[in-house]
Amino acid sequence: MRDAVDGFVENGGKMARFAGNFMWQTWLEDQGRVQVCYKFIA
Repeated sequence: MRDAVDGFVENGGKMARFAGNFMWQTWLEDQGRVQVCYKFIA
């Protein structure tokens, strides 16, 4: 996933990253058709 984001930015795309005391974990399921997100708050 990091390579995809890096390629997007290198080709002129814009991205913002915000940090804090929480963490998002994301992954793809069902052969890439479903994105699952989990938020952990510290």
